[in-house]
Amino acid sequence: MITIKDKIRAIVHKASKTFGIKEPNFKIEIPKIASHGDFSCNLALVLAKEVGKSPRDIAKQIID
Repeated sequence: MITIKDKIRAIVHKASKTFGIKEPNFKIEIPKIASHGDFSCNLALVLAKEVGKSPRDIAKQIID
């Protein structure tokens, strides 16, 4: 059975490939504070270190 978390992981993994990172080590978690969303992901932080850009710039590129 494919979960929502599995679907999010697949989408996020696909986004990481656009930055040339094939196997990023990122996490998908449920935030402790419910108002922060249903899930959170640290991919922007992981990719920022890999490609030398700010996490905010990376997050914007992922959203776009």
